[in-house]
Amino acid sequence: MRRIETPAPRAARGVYPFGLLAMAGLLPLIGSPPALAAAAPPDTVVGKIETVVVTARRREEDIQTVPLSVTAIGAEDLKTKHIVSPNDLQYNVPSLNVGGAYGHFQGSYAIRGLRTGTTSYFSEVEGGPTDAGAPIFDMASIQILRGPQGTLFGRTNTAGAILFTPQHPEFNNWGGSLEITQGDLGRSEITGVLNIPLIDDHLAMRVAVNRQQLDGYTKVIGTNIGLDGTGNESVRIGLEWKPGSGWFTNYTAVNQLHVDETPGSFVLSAYNANFALFNLPANTSTPAGAAAGTATFGAVCATAVASGLSPSLTSCEDQRLGILAQYKPILATEYARILQGGEALRHTGSSTDIPYSEKYEGFTFVNKSTADLGDLGFSKVTLTNIFGYQTVTGASLWDVTGTRGDLEAAVAINSAGGNVAFTPSGNVVNATTPIAKPGPALATYTEEFHIDGNYGDNLLTWIVGAYYRGQPYVQNLAGIANITRLYGGALQPNLGYNANYAFQNGGFTRARGEFAQFTLDLSSFVLNGLKFTAGIRDSRDGSSKYQLSAVKNVVTGVFTPGAASAPAYSDSSGLGWTAALDYTPVDNLLLYATARRGYRPGGLNLVLGCSAVPNCTPFYGPETVKDVELGAKYTFDVWGVVGILNMDVYRDWYNNIQRSFQFTTATQNTVFTENVAGAVLQGVELETTIVPSESWEISGNYSYNGARYTNWVSSDPFNVAMPGNPLCLPSSPVGECLLDLRNNPFPQAPAHKGTLSVRYRVPIEPAAGDLTGLFTVFAQSRDWLAEGAVRTLQLAPSTGFTADALKKAISQPTFASLNFRIDWHGIYGSDFDGAVFVNNITNQEHATNAINQLFTLGVIGKIYAEPRTFGAQVTYRFGD
Repeated sequence: MRRIETPAPRAARGVYPFGLLAMAGLLPLIGSPPALAAAAPPDTVVGKIETVVVTARRREEDIQTVPLSVTAIGAEDLKTKHIVSPNDLQYNVPSLNVGGAYGHFQGSYAIRGLRTGTTSYFSEVEGGPTDAGAPIFDMASIQILRGPQGTLFGRTNTAGAILFTPQHPEFNNWGGSLEITQGDLGRSEITGVLNIPLIDDHLAMRVAVNRQQLDGYTKVIGTNIGLDGTGNESVRIGLEWKPGSGWFTNYTAVNQLHVDETPGSFVLSAYNANFALFNLPANTSTPAGAAAGTATFGAVCATAVASGLSPSLTSCEDQRLGILAQYKPILATEYARILQGGEALRHTGSSTDIPYSEKYEGFTFVNKSTADLGDLGFSKVTLTNIFGYQTVTGASLWDVTGTRGDLEAAVAINSAGGNVAFTPSGNVVNATTPIAKPGPALATYTEEFHIDGNYGDNLLTWIVGAYYRGQPYVQNLAGIANITRLYGGALQPNLGYNANYAFQNGGFTRARGEFAQFTLDLSSFVLNGLKFTAGIRDSRDGSSKYQLSAVKNVVTGVFTPGAASAPAYSDSSGLGWTAALDYTPVDNLLLYATARRGYRPGGLNLVLGCSAVPNCTPFYGPETVKDVELGAKYTFDVWGVVGILNMDVYRDWYNNIQRSFQFTTATQNTVFTENVAGAVLQGVELETTIVPSESWEISGNYSYNGARYTNWVSSDPFNVAMPGNPLCLPSSPVGECLLDLRNNPFPQAPAHKGTLSVRYRVPIEPAAGDLTGLFTVFAQSRDWLAEGAVRTLQLAPSTGFTADALKKAISQPTFASLNFRIDWHGIYGSDFDGAVFVNNITNQEHATNAINQLFTLGVIGKIYAEPRTFGAQVTYRFGD
């Protein structure tokens, strides 16, 4: 029975252009082995607890000896805990939350309450198939590193890193597996793996294919449309090459991901009963109605009449007032339905007229090369090169309000390029019905070269290297990145869509960094078992974008490129550093203290209408985190009970925080980033595994997060408090109203969350196989799902809702979820494995995200996680 998962065999590490040149010069020597033979692998078992090998410091180490907070999930646990997408990780890792935004591929990772500073890596290359909705299959391990990884990993970050390591080809081992999972909601998951040795001991290939399908579990009322569906196919090919004596290794992998599914759903959770546009007269038949029609729609209707889209101003204004008059009764009816809870939350009142879709194409190429030069006198030296190339493109079409009448329909892209959604080139059906089509792919290149050293049998280990990331923006004059239709198009002359971005005409982003880090064993100099680690990284980032205005044909609604705007540039730089002491006073006990600084670059806000939105500026600056972490890792064997107990406490000083806000004006939806505040984040994390006998294993994790803002002075995020309001700070400049917003909670940062798993091995005859049951319970305290939560509650009286009702609308209250699974490995000595599972046994409805537009569009919408699901899995293994 496995105790703790172990990642796959050692992955060949992978160069800068100059790194490639350096290694190319060594290739003629490959046939001659260096003086030093390859190091032996670490011990695989300590008592009954398997060693977990991680690469948190860019070298292979036992997780219990690494002075960092790291969680590693191996291949077997990924399977038995049914972790099939990154979204599932949050139920198994302390301090990690994954929040969905508009669709499965729009989610984001948050570690310790930091939502913007987590970077994910596929085989040590930033990005790849690691989006929140990407499929997880044929993985050796996933490592979650908490806290700033400011020195060693790719693009520097402030929150942490998530490392996805695929299974590598195995030499001299022909074989594979076929795994099929079927379940309710049309669940169908198929994974096939084939490992092919091509040259004994030197060359092998691994092919893995995966397909995931799940019917949408949130139904659009009155239709057969199911939102929140899953539909993707992936192909991955890996090649491992170890020529000659094996001192040189190369790993190459390509991964292709295709997604065609329904987007995330939005379920209404609150509405603003006093919102001005919901309380206009129904027509112009009264003096008040005529005045309201002219004031609200006079200019729009004048254009509509002049363009032949409406016969008269009066009929045009009556039409628009009628559209707006429908919303308040629709919202009241829908909210009354939602209050029933239960299955009501599995249905949405979203528009029936939108051709919902979410499409995504991702290609990833990874090449890693390692040359072990052996002992060069001053140190053992290894050269490592990592090159990555990836392209992404996609388009989504959704309704973000959960309300009939197209209160807000949107078409947007998944990549940062400029993909087509609504154009004159055949992608438009009529003025009000777009088709979401991916446009040109956004490409990203990464290059990293580093030199690793080891002097005196780990007396001094060191690494120096450099990193480059380039991302040329697409030139796309056929379409634009994001369009929205608000209030049924009532504020547009043709009742159609409005552009939120201009046409992209090229540009770039670049990131450069140089880094160095060392670990010195002080046992012989200061204290036996004491080690010191220090590292530094200098990062420089820049971006530039060129745009053409989006000119709309008033009659057809088609957008065409207009005049060029001034080029937009931004650049930033920062230092990341690490300093740590770790001490092993007795065997199997590690104590450590780590201090770090992480930096995340600034960027550009290029959405249209930014100047009209409070707090939106063309540029936002970098953010930084300084971090102190104290921890202990203990492996124990007491009276025959073995296990591990890892614990850490941390405190982060978070400055110049980058936050993304959504702001909706009368005609346009704007999402922008700004630097809002400073904060302190502090907490405790605990992980343990206990094996009391051969039949039982108990594991769990817990985290406490005490995140709080220390300063946040800004104008009202909802643009409600104006000069003269009692809430305005006395220090507000003339003509401005600044608020103290420090009492707002952190989104995606529940104070308490934890998981407890109990695994039992059923005593059956060894010839019958291995039969185990796994029961898991996950619990989490209240999670605030939107920015400015307290500010929303302050404004409750102006909405017709109570503060308690709005609190429920913008947060997920405390909940618990139960899962159960039975696995039978090697059924009666065969090559077949079987499993049955039930997830979310109690059918708990819990939200993963909320979009708060209560004061700009008049509504709040939530996205909910999967309901109770069940299924069965069969695996066939074949080969050597």
